[in-house]
Amino acid sequence: MMRAMLYQQVCSAVILLFVMVGIAGASGGFLPGDPMVRITATPALVVDVDTVLDRLSRDVSRDSGLDPKLLTYYWQRFDAINCMGKKAEGHPIFVDLYVPNFLMDAEVAVIMHSIADSLAKSTGIDKKWVFVHTHTAKKGRVLLSGEVQ
Repeated sequence: MMRAMLYQQVCSAVILLFVMVGIAGASGGFLPGDPMVRITATPALVVDVDTVLDRLSRDVSRDSGLDPKLLTYYWQRFDAINCMGKKAEGHPIFVDLYVPNFLMDAEVAVIMHSIADSLAKSTGIDKKWVFVHTHTAKKGRVLLSGEVQ
């Protein structure tokens, strides 16, 4: 009985993945369930954001094997950061990585390292100041298209 339930869950997840990829391609790319990468930096970090995001997209796609159309990247700024008891200037960079459940831990680790490496290269910030935190959407904890999924 348990084996049949597990088999059904695995098959459902695989089918959902193929449906998501197909819909994403047909709709021009973005789906609410796509992985998203939110980068937040201090105002003191002056970079060409479009260039950083373009390089980040290419680097993560190359390293992870994911189609660049499956990931959405966006950049925002904190008004101020107090880090380790003092005002932060230029660093750290905080990254929120929103991952769907179809990615395995090893794949998420590759993406996190790729993000940190790419941001370090593009911004000049030491990789040790790039903090990546993951968020995983579990069943019943995501609101998409006005419904809890």
